[in-house]
Amino acid sequence: MAQLVCQHYLPHFIPSTILFLIVFNLMQTLVAQKTNVGLIYENTNPDMEKIFEMAIAKANENSDGALQLNGISVAIEPGNAFETSKKLCKMLKQNLVAVFGPTSNMAAKHAMSICDAKELPFIDTRWDFGIQMPTVNLYPHASKLALVLKDLVMALEWSDTFTIIYETGEYLPMVNELLQMYGPAGPTITVRRYELDLNGDYRNVLRRIKNSGDYSFVVVGSMETLPEFFKQAQQVGLMTSDYRYIIGNLDFQTMDLEPFQHGDTNITGIRLVSPDMENVLEALKALYETDDPFQNVSCPLTTSMALVYDGVQLLAETFKHVMFRAVPLNCYDASSWDKGYTLVNYMKSLSLNGLTGEVKFDYEGLRTDFQLDVIELTMSGMQKIGEWKTEDGFIANRPPPKVVEQDQRSLVNKSFIVITAI
Repeated sequence: MAQLVCQHYLPHFIPSTILFLIVFNLMQTLVAQKTNVGLIYENTNPDMEKIFEMAIAKANENSDGALQLNGISVAIEPGNAFETSKKLCKMLKQNLVAVFGPTSNMAAKHAMSICDAKELPFIDTRWDFGIQMPTVNLYPHASKLALVLKDLVMALEWSDTFTIIYETGEYLPMVNELLQMYGPAGPTITVRRYELDLNGDYRNVLRRIKNSGDYSFVVVGSMETLPEFFKQAQQVGLMTSDYRYIIGNLDFQTMDLEPFQHGDTNITGIRLVSPDMENVLEALKALYETDDPFQNVSCPLTTSMALVYDGVQLLAETFKHVMFRAVPLNCYDASSWDKGYTLVNYMKSLSLNGLTGEVKFDYEGLRTDFQLDVIELTMSGMQKIGEWKTEDGFIANRPPPKVVEQDQRSLVNKSFIVITAI
């Protein structure tokens, strides 16, 4: 009877095995297919493409063959919206699952608008107060950065008076919390804009600030203008031991700070990317192919570069849970990707530890929970003096002063008897 049963089911068993193998091979083929990810970057920053390729390689390595991301990069002139649109439309035909946008505002807004129309995930690494679907913005939200500046002003006891110096109107949301401190019981606050379309000449504004008699300044602006701002501030005499600054730009540590580190000016900054972290140091060494990637007491890894790296890892983590087949898109018709919004929502539900610390989003899809280093420029370089956390605010942790042994050959505190003969 057992033999009859086996003979009865044998013809059905063989086709079932074949069907299973066919389905299995089909799934393996789908997984093995390349998943294309786009990057639009400014041609003035070739390191952005390098770290994008590093991130792609790392994500593929961590997937153990289950995922094969493929990076497609195009370079643009900074701020060239027309070139951005043209090259993005060409990229869309290559079955992209996401696009990492440029860092210049005008170009990024055009790219975001096109991705929005095509429902294609746009991963933004800029400071941007207004976020729309289908955008994943990895940059800490401006409302929390404004709170950071307020906490630092209070912790450093700037209780009498200070001046807010901002570049353009787009940076005002970052000082909103400071402006709310103004009142009968609060400090005297002066607000000045330093970018007045005078071809990069800020000296007239800086002279007025110096003549005001104030000595405490909160400065918010872009890395395109801040180096020149500080150079001209030094020229008009605002970079001495009489003055103190809080810099509200997360890339402050990427500036060449050597010209200012011996002036005894009290300069406090904040950073999202900590070169003290092992994964950041490893990325820097691999990116610049050197064991000492730091230049003039500065860390060359910008926040946007680190966020691109983290964004690729977040995208790879998302594809461990969902597998969507991308489709070619055309800028000149009504086509869109019906999986784009789903992919964005899934990305915002995940969290991971990256070069910028823990990456996670709140219920609105904003990055409002993060940790920053509070740093200070000293004669020996950049020094961490504390941390800022969303839940705890500023926590001071200033290291003890270094004891410098006096060089026996130094002429400091030495007395000499000088004998002259006429």
